[in-house]
Amino acid sequence: MKKGIMKKLLHALNSKGLLSDIDIYFALFIDSIENENPELLLAAALTSNITTERKHICLDLKEFSGKSIHDLFPENPLSLEINDIKLPSFDEWSEKLKVSRSVGAPGELKPLILDNAGRLYLQRYWDYENKLARSIKKRITENSVSVDIELLRDGLARYFPFSPNAPVPNWQKAAAFAALSRNFCVISGGPGTGKTRTAAAIAGLLLEQSKAEKFRILLAAPTGKAAIRLKESVRETRNKLDCSEKIKNMIPEEASTIHRLLGYLPGSPYFQYNKNNPLPAEAVIVDEASMIPLALMSKLLDAVPEKSRVILLGDKDQLASVEAGFTMNDICDAAGDNVFSADFRNTYRHLTGEELPASSENKKKIYDFAVNLKHSYRIENKSAIGPASVAVNSGNSQEFLEIIRNGPPEQISFEEISDRAELKKKLVRQVEKYFLPYFNTQDLNGALTLFNRFKILSALREGYFGISSLNLMIEEIISEKLALHRKGPFYHGQPVMISRNDYRNGLFNGDTGMIWKTPSGKSRLRAYFPSEDGKLREFSPTHLPQNETAYAVTIHKSQGSEYDNVLIILPDKISALLSRELIYTAVTRARKRVEIWGSPEIIRYAVSSRIIRSSGLKDMLLE
Repeated sequence: MKKGIMKKLLHALNSKGLLSDIDIYFALFIDSIENENPELLLAAALTSNITTERKHICLDLKEFSGKSIHDLFPENPLSLEINDIKLPSFDEWSEKLKVSRSVGAPGELKPLILDNAGRLYLQRYWDYENKLARSIKKRITENSVSVDIELLRDGLARYFPFSPNAPVPNWQKAAAFAALSRNFCVISGGPGTGKTRTAAAIAGLLLEQSKAEKFRILLAAPTGKAAIRLKESVRETRNKLDCSEKIKNMIPEEASTIHRLLGYLPGSPYFQYNKNNPLPAEAVIVDEASMIPLALMSKLLDAVPEKSRVILLGDKDQLASVEAGFTMNDICDAAGDNVFSADFRNTYRHLTGEELPASSENKKKIYDFAVNLKHSYRIENKSAIGPASVAVNSGNSQEFLEIIRNGPPEQISFEEISDRAELKKKLVRQVEKYFLPYFNTQDLNGALTLFNRFKILSALREGYFGISSLNLMIEEIISEKLALHRKGPFYHGQPVMISRNDYRNGLFNGDTGMIWKTPSGKSRLRAYFPSEDGKLREFSPTHLPQNETAYAVTIHKSQGSEYDNVLIILPDKISALLSRELIYTAVTRARKRVEIWGSPEIIRYAVSSRIIRSSGLKDMLLE
């Protein structure tokens, strides 16, 4: 392909918004180094785009090679002349890149890195992935862990006592054993499987094993909301553990965001704690790990001393992180589904008297460090939300539709929306039931409790069924019902969500608070946000970082939260954002009841679609 045609192609894609300005600038920068390689120019632009916009870690040349431009952007038709342009074959493309001065092999310091499998990386993303893979492998293979076997036997029996009604095997107990046996452990499980209960038990077991006078365990999560939930769960659970009061009191009850844990440096991509200045901790337990992007996960493990334990909790089937990567999913993929060595199973049987199933995957996986909690107590308690989430996860849209149509209405329901005019009428009853009551209370804490029992979730941000439109409709309904007279962008009772990190004030993307009138003196509006210590922090609304009204939020922004009742509003048209993981994440935000508005066709499309993000992490771990 001639260079002139390539530049014309890139600028056409940029004019349509399919390539960003930074993609073009990066490609032109690479082109300025060597300007006779149009295949490199194209690869540089696509690698920048697929990392920054589509959140992949690398450009998989095998996936893109030989395709037409129309295949890459099917929803955005360009001119026939451009649509028909074919990308180079894999052999031609990779050979052109290998001879480039801007492209290096893994380990070289070049702007772009091309590995043997044909994955093209921006240098920093290859570095993040390589550091993370090396750290995980070192923790699970090189750093030996010594435990008092008899003390562990006693601890496992106390923390996870036998019950004739308990599931077999007891995956929580197996997860605790794995966490005590390795310096790196991943515990995945859906809603109601007891992840945080297991985490509290692991903390107790570690403290009982410790011979040191001070054994420091740190708790963290990606967002402030998730950190508060982790703190509350561990605090509630630790008092139920069968251990001494001394151990209960030593189990930490404070949790922080990962950014605060690592010591964020305003205006910098780096943190106070790193490999050269590691965290002062013997164990770090992190919840909602599915939300952690590659870059942050790499920096987190870099900051934890190699001989200290890292325990990740999360749900591998949830949505991928908002930033680049599907890191927990990649790690769990390398580990397989509860794949254990014969030594691990024999030792576990010796300690507990219980059998763990053997797996034929052993030779293809890294074993003994990841446990998938399979038993949901939510399903056991006859909630329809459990079977609905299982149906979505297995890709069975027909079963999912049957459950939401015919399940107990006090737990789950489905309404078809045939036209857009119905939407506002349907929203009125939700506003009257869930939002108007908290406007009538004088107590801010009471208002927040009422507000947080219910959330409206949407797949989209824009469009008639997106959160921008939904929030406007809800505000119109509230204004009509309460005769509100707004002056300016803020008003009493308005829920607000932060949409840009403010490290100086400790407000982060996804943090949700409320605008409220001060109770005494001159009545004025203030913004209140819950902090990790359970108290409310007060801010001037005009000094808040970028924010938005939050009666309805995107499903992505709901991760790390749970609500008693959830309403999911699906779009009326197929969107690339729809996926099985999106529906699963939305449904599992509900504790008691979930209601879904949409069409069967949209549901079938979403449940059949999966999130795929190109990455080499799994292969690096298996090497």
